[in-house]
Amino acid sequence: MQSIEQRQGQQWNRDGYVLLTERMTASEREDLARWVAETAAWPEQPGKWMKWYEQTERGRQLCRVEDFVPYHHELAGLLQGAKLAAALEFLLGEPAALFKEKINFKLPGGAGFQPHQDAPAFTAFGQSYHVTVMIAVDPSTRENGCLEVGTHCTAGASYRKLQTARSIGAGPPRRRGSRSRWLPATY
Repeated sequence: MQSIEQRQGQQWNRDGYVLLTERMTASEREDLARWVAETAAWPEQPGKWMKWYEQTERGRQLCRVEDFVPYHHELAGLLQGAKLAAALEFLLGEPAALFKEKINFKLPGGAGFQPHQDAPAFTAFGQSYHVTVMIAVDPSTRENGCLEVGTHCTAGASYRKLQTARSIGAGPPRRRGSRSRWLPATY
């Protein structure tokens, strides 16, 4: 992953998010796709990683894997490594610590996600704020249901603001047969 530039820091300060594209080499993207596929293939293991499923026309389908960092060395290295830590520290002005990680699988026939904010769910843990990093595994387009964000969305921001947000990578319903996987990690 490449480092963040000053202009991207300015966008972060202005908008509350920054879009970084083409930050991984082809080899790094291939590794990421393989690692995500590995977690999808893991069996269900009570007391370890958590796999979440949704019911589709074709039956039970994986939609999320959580708490995998303790069990996947390479993904742990990506999410807790020096490059991402440096980028986050540059943007935040202080070191960040991984709070929660998950892989979202938006597979054909799946329900997707309605506009929402994760921040209110995390207030019971005592932190003053959190930042979400999304790493797209597959191309992230409006056609396959990309992530949308709003500028400076906070716990009090309205869903209307989220619904009119800029698409960066859950948008309109994805086309039947399209796929999107991404890795959001909260710091």
